[in-house]
Amino acid sequence: HGPLVAPIVFDDCLLAYKGGVFNEKTEGKVGHVVLLIGWDDDRQAWLVKNSWGEKWGEKGFGWIKYGSNNIGQFAAWIDAGID
Repeated sequence: HGPLVAPIVFDDCLLAYKGGVFNEKTEGKVGHVVLLIGWDDDRQAWLVKNSWGEKWGEKGFGWIKYGSNNIGQFAAWIDAGID
């Protein structure tokens, strides 16, 4: 069905992410949303696209470990209703 919007708990570590597999367990309220565009079960991580531009992560993309900062909790697929 395509990418999913997914809330994530925002913290300074997420803001500072530059590459590799992000793996933090910050608890709290969701404060940001990313786009889940893929996954890698070997890495145990989601591939995400962020809205913070190409200076974040790996040119705007990143790997976030399953469950890290509550990634994926309340993820939603949006049907635009286009036939």
